[in-house]
Amino acid sequence: PVLLESEQNWAHSVEFTVTNVTADTVLQFTCIDHGYVGGFIATVEYGAVQYSTLEPMSASKFDIVEGDTSTLVYHVKTASPWHIHTDEIADDAMWVWNTDTYNTMKFAFDFANIIAST
Repeated sequence: PVLLESEQNWAHSVEFTVTNVTADTVLQFTCIDHGYVGGFIATVEYGAVQYSTLEPMSASKFDIVEGDTSTLVYHVKTASPWHIHTDEIADDAMWVWNTDTYNTMKFAFDFANIIAST
């Protein structure tokens, strides 16, 4: 794995470009809740199509690869306490987290789900 970006301030969004994407490309996001409220929201754009975190997560192309998924909670993009209006995150993207605090969740976006293997 290669670390592309790291952000410690949840109020800041992260945007990056990945080149030479193949069906073997997987993006993984590690999110740590330090005791208030956790949350992950994302949009990946590929081939002029946007793929966002959705409710339920099974409707999105993102997977939760670590963390308790038995108590997921969803919120709209502009919900409190985040109040984001980031243009690069699609308006239909949803914040997702479990009801736990002081925990870590890992999310993945696997391009194999949208690109046919060659």
